[in-house]
Order: sequence, then C-alpha cells, then structure tokens
Amino acid sequence: MKNIYACALIALVFSNIAIAKNPDKMIYGEDNRYEMRDFRAHKFIEQSKSIAGRVSTEVLWSIDNKTFHYEYMSLDGIGISGGNFSRQSLLPDCTGFLVSEDILVTAGHCMMSQEECDKNVWVFDFVEEKTSKRILKQEQIFKCKEIIKQELESTEEGKYIDYAIIKLDRSTQRKGLKFRTTGTIAKDEPVVMIGHPMGLPMKFTADAYVFDSTDKWTLQANLDAFQGNSGSPVFNETTGEVEGILVRGSEDFVEDEQGVPHYNICPEQSPLPECNYGEDILKIEHVGLQNYL
Repeated sequence: MKNIYACALIALVFSNIAIAKNPDKMIYGEDNRYEMRDFRAHKFIEQSKSIAGRVSTEVLWSIDNKTFHYEYMSLDGIGISGGNFSRQSLLPDCTGFLVSEDILVTAGHCMMSQEECDKNVWVFDFVEEKTSKRILKQEQIFKCKEIIKQELESTEEGKYIDYAIIKLDRSTQRKGLKFRTTGTIAKDEPVVMIGHPMGLPMKFTADAYVFDSTDKWTLQANLDAFQGNSGSPVFNETTGEVEGILVRGSEDFVEDEQGVPHYNICPEQSPLPECNYGEDILKIEHVGLQNYL
C-alpha cells in the first residue's frame, strides 16, 4: 500500500502542468538555495509568512479535524542524485503568495480550472524545522474558494502571460506582500526568491540578478529554480518588493550514462545559450492586482 501511495505522491508532486514551453528550471553556478532560518534570508522572514505551497487534497488525511498527516517522500527516495536537501520531505507542487489577507497570486499553469481550485489547498509555514512529524495544522491550510482571474497565453514575442489570482476560503490574518505597480526593474539589479523547489520545504534563493528586463511582460534572472517554484514571488533584494512571478525556465535534470538524473547545473560563465538566458519571470506590474484589492 505504501508503494502505491508513494507512486501517487511522486506523480502529484512532480506533475506541473505541461504547456507549449517546458516550465522546468535549473541551477546557475553554485546552488544558492537556503533555509529560511539562514542568515541570508533574515531580511525576508516577514515576507515568507505570506507565501504558501499548493498541495493536493489527495495526499492529506485528517487525524482529528484539526491536524492532517502526509506520507514521507524525499529526493533520495525517488532516485535523484546530488544536490542539497535530498532527505527532506516533499509536498507542494506550486508556490503562491498573498497580496491581501485572502487573495493569493500564483502562476496561471498552477491553477487552470475551478476543478483544480477545488482539489488543491494552500499550505503556509511549510518549513524544514516543522516537517519531522509530517503534520499540518488546520490553521496552516486554506482552500481555494474561486479563481478571480487566470491567464495563460503566449505573446507575439514568444513570451508567456501566465498568472492566476485566487480567492481563499477565509482570511489568513497575514499581510499581503508589497509589489511594484509602475516602472520595471533594471538589468543587473539583485533579486531573490522564496518558494518550494521540487516540493521541498520553503527555500530562500539568493545571489541572482536580472539578465534582461526589456520585454513588456517578462524579465529574466539567473535564479536557481525548479518545478514547485512556479508561482514563487521574485523580490527586488534592495526594496523588498515583489517584481514578478516565477513561471518557467530550463530543464531541472539531466541523466548520466547510467540513466541516473542529476541536477542540471550551468557552470559560471558558460557559453551555452540556456545558461545566459535565465528563468522567465512575469512582471507583476502588468497583472493589474490593484483592481482586485
């Protein structure tokens, strides 16, 4: 029974919705993902409280109507070789963030229908130090009440407009994140990200900067990102404001000669085109969030 459940969990955690361009991600140079308790993340601790992971209701079961349990699954357990965090619990398959106490924003490919809204919940405070017992409290879990607006389409330039605005079933009693409403971030500006790469407990991604911000809808940055990061807020490291929504990038893994998957890593100063393009981030100023707050 556990093997059946494990297979189901793997499928749910790693089945980000396929669209015209693969929404996978990768590592640039060193792996710059850190726990939220790391000193590098200190400035963004408050913002992290407004970030949640999407979790299928099929992998949670109620213990006493106030607590919920989930099965343990790890990267080691599914044969992923190398990288940090290999034995940590996996659970969310997308990330989202609050812009008010009950309105959450994510990638459009993470919430494509009311059926998806009904079959998934949003879990806050899924951090490594709280996963040892594999228990979630009811106050961490919020249902998706309705999709206020969702877009998933390509532009003439081959970019993607990819976002969803969601109404939660009740107030989270948490603050919405501050976000850019006019202008755009400049090239070479430092950015950071918070989310759930590969379904892991919340991670802070640092040491990245903007490659290009000339496109109307998207900007590119060398953030270390993976499936599960889709919908993550990308912050201006200097101002602390959200600049955009992480939506897609290069492939997560490559296989060695034995067929074992390893993290897809771009070495520093690599000439490969994918290493100099970066991850796609939808510019938050064009989503029109002010109309829904």
